[in-house]
Amino acid sequence: MLNIIICDDNSKTIDILDMWIKSLVLDKEYLDIRLVLKATQPQKIIDYVNTSTASNMFYVFLLDVDLKNSINGIMLAEHIKKKLTHAKVIFITAHSHLGMEVVNKHIEPFAYLIKPLKEELFKLHLDSLYQYYLKTCTQNNDEVLSLSAFGRTYPINIHDIVYIEIDSSHEGYVIVHSINGDIQHHKSSLSKFMKELNSIVPTFIPTYKSYITNLKHITVVNTLDRTITLCTGQTINLSRDKAIQHQIEAYIANHHTTLY
Repeated sequence: MLNIIICDDNSKTIDILDMWIKSLVLDKEYLDIRLVLKATQPQKIIDYVNTSTASNMFYVFLLDVDLKNSINGIMLAEHIKKKLTHAKVIFITAHSHLGMEVVNKHIEPFAYLIKPLKEELFKLHLDSLYQYYLKTCTQNNDEVLSLSAFGRTYPINIHDIVYIEIDSSHEGYVIVHSINGDIQHHKSSLSKFMKELNSIVPTFIPTYKSYITNLKHITVVNTLDRTITLCTGQTINLSRDKAIQHQIEAYIANHHTTLY
């Protein structure tokens, strides 16, 4: 998923960018784009970046340079790049002479958008980033899967998958839940998909009759209530099968998960 975050002190600018992004997502070629956060205050962006648990996700930050705040867009970008080194930054500015300060901060922005903003140029830059994102996801990466459902295909990093459940509304499909809260469908049986996953990263087990869970994303196991709490805060059922419970316990013994 290409995740977009906007920070601009002008709410009207945010609304315009939001509208342009939504119009792109309506196009079937750009279904893997998501607007994660929009804010007028840079501290909200800093708080999000500081608490992000998915540093390997693809982020694009649209940052106004003059935020009318003690933290300007360049300072904000500098903080972002320290936390999310692969994040892409597009600066929004009314000035075209920012080069030296940006170079000195080693920010390496992807592009500049000069106000007043032009929709055609914005979409051109976002398309370039989207094509780069798709290429990055699929090129020389054995840990990226292609999920296919209802005429759509989209990449997902196997490590971002938290759990999978049977899609009770669509026979022959499963629902894939990822660490960033995304929910995607995939045409496969649960057992077949688990076999495919474990051939790449052997951390997926059938924690319940209708679930497959990635062991690395389990944070709490309650054997009394037979529930599992995941890194996303979600709680799912735990199988009565002792072999499954023992497998989880063995994983817990070598990791930082709570068992009670």
